[in-house]
Amino acid sequence: MAINIAGGGSTAGKANVTANYDLNVVTPQVELNAGFVQVSSEVDSGIVTGTRTVLPMEISDDYRVRVGLDQSIFNSSFEGTTLFTHQYTYAQNIMTFTQTGGYFIINNGNSVTNLHYVNFATRRTFTLFGTYPVYFDSWLKEANETTTGVISEWGIGIAPASTAAPTEGVFFRRNESGVLKAVVSYNGTETEEVIDTSNIPPRTGIGSFSAAEANHYLLVIHNDIINFWINDVLVSSIPCPGTQPTPTMSTSQPLMYRVRNTGTPSAGRRLEIGFINVTLGDQNSTKPWPHVLCGAGGGALVNTRGELIGINTMISSPTGSYTGYSFAVPSNITRKIIEDIMEFGGVQRGVLGIEGNELNSKASEELGIKDTEGFYINKITKNSGAEKAGLQKGDIIKKLDAQKINSFAELTGYINTKRPNDKVQVTFIRDGQTKTVPVTLIRNGIS
Repeated sequence: MAINIAGGGSTAGKANVTANYDLNVVTPQVELNAGFVQVSSEVDSGIVTGTRTVLPMEISDDYRVRVGLDQSIFNSSFEGTTLFTHQYTYAQNIMTFTQTGGYFIINNGNSVTNLHYVNFATRRTFTLFGTYPVYFDSWLKEANETTTGVISEWGIGIAPASTAAPTEGVFFRRNESGVLKAVVSYNGTETEEVIDTSNIPPRTGIGSFSAAEANHYLLVIHNDIINFWINDVLVSSIPCPGTQPTPTMSTSQPLMYRVRNTGTPSAGRRLEIGFINVTLGDQNSTKPWPHVLCGAGGGALVNTRGELIGINTMISSPTGSYTGYSFAVPSNITRKIIEDIMEFGGVQRGVLGIEGNELNSKASEELGIKDTEGFYINKITKNSGAEKAGLQKGDIIKKLDAQKINSFAELTGYINTKRPNDKVQVTFIRDGQTKTVPVTLIRNGIS
């Protein structure tokens, strides 16, 4: 069967099979709906109505493409005008809601009356603080978000059928003053953090963050910490409550969205929900910064921008846990090793052909020299690139190409990114004068 990804020619629905047995798939035609597409791979026994396994594909919060490591356990969009009451429940006091235009809208009537509210929640519940991480994605828009005298909340938790605050859960809150916060509530005790939206990119990529756009809100809930993300920016991290220390004490709560008037606002605040997804994470992919466990190696080491900067390899720990000093191979060296193995079948190591020591005040005093920084050469390997370039005993290396050299680790770290026959510009000091010469690296072990 041929597959034709159509631009919107189907009149039978989102996808249909033509008389020629072509599969037509209607892709989103509105920019704001583009984020509502879910990609998955499916293992099908061949019987459409039989048992099947769907493996979700996603870009994780640490910017990795993952297939099947996590399991999508709930997702929902809001096409049409009929609410799926078998999936959702609601409680309201006068305030209204509607489903239209691909969104479920809370307070579509713009109520400004004190104590009016709508609590909208899933019938299904999801684990908080359990063994496996839980990812909660929500795409939604806000309207009149700065209006005072009203509170709006969305996340996972118990939403009382009243204007009272949730008694338990993890959620975003737009408070009575219009301030956006990250909230962790357990056993009636809340931990709040104000969210700074100044560094959050807009969904359109133009201008600054706007709550009126269909933004992507993500909660990543582990058994020790909760991360709050907006449009792929980490905006808050809150540790799990101290009274909730172990997975065996985990709780299970529904998804909830609510607007509740606590006074008489000047305008009706609204939530417009476009898409919801809940994913159960794999135990082996629990964090954007993987723990380095004794005897278990490690994983990707990323910075705050989600960029790979190293591969965790070992840890020195007094407890056997992830407390202590961790060590990682820099990402540029890791990349070179992978490329060498793929191209040459083994790691290609180039060497300068020198021996010596890094300088400090004590070493310089013993050598009788003034320089206290750099790498001091006390031996040149015969037939090496260093010898052919004219380097001598007593030279002090200051730079390799543009890389400053103040220690042996810096020198070897830079050389380890190179291969035999690569040329390196060596800047050194001899008799008080600075010189630079090109040195061709030789293969390790050649003399």
